[in-house]
Amino acid sequence: MPDHKRKYEDLTPLNARLTNLKSGDEFASGMGTQKGFLNVTTNGATLKSPAACDEAEHMLHKHSPIEIRNVIGGTDLDDVRSLLRAYTAFLAASTSPGKIDLGRRLAELIDLPGTNTPPSGALLLAIANGKSLGCVAFGPVTLPSGEIVAELRRMWVSPEARSNSIGRALIMEAISRARSASYTAIYLDCLYAVMPAAIKLYKSVGFRPTDRYKHDHSVEETIFLRLDLDQPTATAPTSNYAREG
Repeated sequence: MPDHKRKYEDLTPLNARLTNLKSGDEFASGMGTQKGFLNVTTNGATLKSPAACDEAEHMLHKHSPIEIRNVIGGTDLDDVRSLLRAYTAFLAASTSPGKIDLGRRLAELIDLPGTNTPPSGALLLAIANGKSLGCVAFGPVTLPSGEIVAELRRMWVSPEARSNSIGRALIMEAISRARSASYTAIYLDCLYAVMPAAIKLYKSVGFRPTDRYKHDHSVEETIFLRLDLDQPTATAPTSNYAREG
């Protein structure tokens, strides 16, 4: 029986920009019908991630048109933050204490969209049936060789919305925009033991293993992938996919 409440005492303190958060503040994903939660407490802030969702909710999203928006601010940015809090909670519950710098990840939410803005990046939000169900970002990163390439970041789809092409549509839109921004390649890193389905999806559109390209905070279980943007990639389903912004 899994432990549904894990408390990490030795986390890196949150960035000073998070000092406005009071003890007991909650980060709730607010996605779908939530039957249970996986709670992780850090510095008095509780992250909540849905442990289950209604089958009816899943079926509703499965056949809904997908709209992908470029996010700059407003309520769309709030929705992205909510999704990424759920992503952070998932990582915290799926890895050993100390593997993930939760403080750094939470601090990043304050800076969004950060460097993930046009013309060199984007922060994308997928919406179906009026609900924000997934997000992804890309922005510039400098390789050890000095080359500046695109990096795919913060890919997350709510559990109730998986298996309905939202993840693939987000990735393909990010790839298209990275090409338009004149990048020659797009890189990403992923925890292979935690997110095997995501890695399978990345590989299905053409990403291939590559050398470690950064040493800042990547743990040893990280896999690094690269996609050359001058090569064709698998196409996303287009019958229920609309682009905005």
